[in-house]
Amino acid sequence: MLQFGLGYLLLPNYRAGAERIADLFAVEHGFAEAIIATKKYILDHSGLSPSYKRRIELYYMSPDEVAMIAQGAPANALAIDQLL
Repeated sequence: MLQFGLGYLLLPNYRAGAERIADLFAVEHGFAEAIIATKKYILDHSGLSPSYKRRIELYYMSPDEVAMIAQGAPANALAIDQLL
């Protein structure tokens, strides 16, 4: 667990990979619509800081990518894979 925490905090690619795996797991278990709604709210409608929104864009799948996965697109076709 310590290794995971250190990797998550110190290595941007590790963090993006962990978040990608978490999003894929959630989509596989039927949470795609909730993930999409939350990401759209954070990125488009919330009063959160621009720096926080930028982190969301960098380390998490976009709402469009989540929708692609939910519709059956292969997981390796995502833009976030360019980071990993």
